[in-house]
Amino acid sequence: MEQKLELEVYYVENQSVGYDIKLIFKTAYLILLTVLGKDDFELPKELEYIQEAKKKKSATEEIPV
Repeated sequence: MEQKLELEVYYVENQSVGYDIKLIFKTAYLILLTVLGKDDFELPKELEYIQEAKKKKSATEEIPV
């Protein structure tokens, strides 16, 4: 559930027509792969970006001032 919320926040912060179109094509592609039998997918690139941003944020918070 936490991942879904993080992805929704990412979507709101990066909303654009181009991003919407990209998501539509990506969704159609993943549906096609699922129909053809693929059932193991990598994490979305957006989620990897979110995780990296969280690491950077926590690293900067740990530095004593």
